[in-house]
Amino acid sequence: MKKVIFWIIILVCALFAWAYIMLGTQQTEGWFLDFEEARGVEIEYQGQMYTLNLKQQKTLCDLLNHSARVSTPPTNNNSLPEVQSITIFLFNPENPIVLTPENSDYALFKVSTWEFEDYLQISKPKEMKQLLETTYD
Repeated sequence: MKKVIFWIIILVCALFAWAYIMLGTQQTEGWFLDFEEARGVEIEYQGQMYTLNLKQQKTLCDLLNHSARVSTPPTNNNSLPEVQSITIFLFNPENPIVLTPENSDYALFKVSTWEFEDYLQISKPKEMKQLLETTYD
């Protein structure tokens, strides 16, 4: 009986150790930008630069990480956006990432570090527009 209890305790400890290791090595969900890589984010609105706070930066990273890279942009809206650009400053690389909106609903962005024909299509453009509108109030 003591041996059975001993092996059950060993098994439970092993399961806890395995779970701890798996949680500690889990990668971030996003493929575009890890929140911890961003040193700061600013948007350009009517020629003025506005800085995003940490909560806004995290929301932006989440929105970007749930977006898709597309080669041919869909033409939804041809009106000019109010926000001219989003600049993401990183800790490691010298050059920041500049996102340029292609339309006023903020569903499609040109990314400065990608090839000329590639775009970032935002999966939740209404949330992106709402976030950007709260940055320059």
